[in-house]
Amino acid sequence: MPVISPITGDPSRRVWLLATAVVVALALALYVSTPLVAPALVIGCPLIAALWSWQDGTGSDAPAMLAIALVALLLAWFAVTLAWAPDRKAAAWAIVLFGLSSAAVFVCAMRLDHLAADVSRFIAVGFVVGLGFAMWLCLEEHLTGLYGRRLVNYVWPMTRPHSIQTRGEGNWIVAMMPYVSNKNIAAAMVLTWPWLLMSLPLAQLPWLKALRLATVAALIVAVALSDHETSKIALVLSGLVFLLAKLSRRVAFGLLAAGWFAATLAVLPISLIAYGSGAHLIESVQYSGRHRLVIWGATAERALDRPLRGHGLASTRVLDEMTASSQRKFVPGTNIPEGINMHSHNVFMQTWHETGLPGALLMFLAGLPVLGWLRTRPDATASHLFAAFTAAVVLASLSWSLVASWYIATFAFVAIWMLFADAFVRRSAGGIHTPAQAGATTTL
Repeated sequence: MPVISPITGDPSRRVWLLATAVVVALALALYVSTPLVAPALVIGCPLIAALWSWQDGTGSDAPAMLAIALVALLLAWFAVTLAWAPDRKAAAWAIVLFGLSSAAVFVCAMRLDHLAADVSRFIAVGFVVGLGFAMWLCLEEHLTGLYGRRLVNYVWPMTRPHSIQTRGEGNWIVAMMPYVSNKNIAAAMVLTWPWLLMSLPLAQLPWLKALRLATVAALIVAVALSDHETSKIALVLSGLVFLLAKLSRRVAFGLLAAGWFAATLAVLPISLIAYGSGAHLIESVQYSGRHRLVIWGATAERALDRPLRGHGLASTRVLDEMTASSQRKFVPGTNIPEGINMHSHNVFMQTWHETGLPGALLMFLAGLPVLGWLRTRPDATASHLFAAFTAAVVLASLSWSLVASWYIATFAFVAIWMLFADAFVRRSAGGIHTPAQAGATTTL
């Protein structure tokens, strides 16, 4: 049973609780504004949980041995591919970060359900305030042409991106490419569902309910105005899963399971079929979408060259850079470059390419304990968590790279806040438990 304790009259405890809320709020705002700090923030999450558990003398759940074993096997196979990886330094660093991020999730899974009630509430308030502020900041950026970002880049020139336009002696930044905010939009979008779930028991007063709706509306508008099509797709699909889960949990979970299989194991044949059928030639599809179809098709073809061992972790960028731009050809009848890309824009296709069938199979198996945990969630949290899982998988299926440090940490960050939101809302709803909770707690 979770330890339920009221906010005590101890002034020092109140100070530490407030400090915890402030740290969490600043961390979330920092994460959305600068997603590259995600690795440091992920490591900080279990530290906060462990420190409060030590302070209050609370316990923890038994380790999730099946999940730990599957992740360990996946990491072990990643390490094996170092033997033929062309960039062993990058591959080794990715493995270390995978290990640290996984450990952070497992520690939080064991601790979060046992935090004292006042600690959980202050952490939740910090999360909702920090991410809520970041959502409004995302809207400001897209309504003002990234004015706030341009101002920061002007004051601190070392923060300037490459794609900018300046004017005058002071080099005031008059414009920058809209894609520079893509990571920020993705970071805010992928945490939207934990935010919506966690803010439910906190927004009881009418003005707080109105602010909650206005904040999520601000994020939706920001995503719609952004240049990041993946976030738009992820938000729409996760919203549909949320609504479906409200109507039928069984059907919604079936779609999650099927989607996970398709994303991890079936992505290679799907990519080959789509590429072979000429889906990348459909003019109604946006250019970036058609380009990714080409990238996935070319990556799948290369994966078949070494189907059992892959080309080695972190090899995609190296293999792409080996092809000089002057040697690149275009897909006949288009202006789309042939071949793979420095970013596979699909974590699961890249897993196939770099670690072969064993890596893809272990990735699929490593996700099964997560699906098992989702299946046992109570009605109070299930629909939000189903949607959060959907958003994360869609993001992983359409953007960036398997070995990008901030990306690895981002998915661990999402998992941690899904765990916390579930524990917090169950407690706020009066300790709702499912019949299988005793076993489900250790599933993830």
